[in-house]
Amino acid sequence: MKSIPLENGYHAFFYDQSRTIAGDRLLVQLLLDIPIPVNSSDLERIPSSRASSEAFISECDSELHYHLIKTRHFVPAPEKTEVLSQLEAELQKTVLPYLGHPDFGRNFILKTYQEWLNS
Repeated sequence: MKSIPLENGYHAFFYDQSRTIAGDRLLVQLLLDIPIPVNSSDLERIPSSRASSEAFISECDSELHYHLIKTRHFVPAPEKTEVLSQLEAELQKTVLPYLGHPDFGRNFILKTYQEWLNS
């Protein structure tokens, strides 16, 4: 649908995942996806074995995806475009400044890695 470059070098991608739920009513859904490349230097701050970090990188195929979904229920079909635009504007105003922070990618990688180690 749309791509926006972030200040930290990543790109935010917006995807329309809307679908019909009843008659002319829709579940309007906007997915925000930010691909984040992962390499071993991102994991150096966490005490773990090299084998663990390599297994994590291999399992995530050297890339993680941050996802955020905004949804509106039972939207009349003629209002879909307007509602999608509102959802995108809301995300750009409230979420993208945080996601564009220089530490966002590294912190997301470390959090995901910690969760993976503990699972």
